[in-house]
Amino acid sequence: MLLWAGLEADWLLVLGVPGAVGAAVYTAFLFGQAEGRDLWQSGLLPAHMLLQSVMAGAAFGLLLGTEALLPVLGVSAAGHLLMALSGDLWMPHASDTAARAAFEMTRGRYRRSYWGGGIVLGCAVPIAEALIGGAGVVAGAAALIGLFFYERAFVSAPQEIPNS
Repeated sequence: MLLWAGLEADWLLVLGVPGAVGAAVYTAFLFGQAEGRDLWQSGLLPAHMLLQSVMAGAAFGLLLGTEALLPVLGVSAAGHLLMALSGDLWMPHASDTAARAAFEMTRGRYRRSYWGGGIVLGCAVPIAEALIGGAGVVAGAAALIGLFFYERAFVSAPQEIPNS
């Protein structure tokens, strides 16, 4: 059993999972309160952020050496990829402001963070590592760095668009 700070991993899960779920859903709620940022007004945002928290938790576990989490990371990265692409590219946006923010994120100023960091590094690498049974530490590190770059684009791009 993995020990960390004197606690068995089972206790870390009992304490950490509800906290992670609560933080993810509450963060989505806070994004929803930003009425002037239309891109953040998606009804899928709580589910997407919950999926990202599963992805981050599995990635961190892999960095700690829990290789059994590699399939969890692969599935959650695939779900994140599907939700990101459908919400950012494939589905119509509720307003012109949201569409302009999505453009800035995917093809404008933040495209390198979105595609290179968020999609390729954060999704494609962990999915590939999970499919081939590769190195969990590589998949975990790629996922966490990729989530950082995806969130950088997702948070910053809508703030570049004037509200009026």
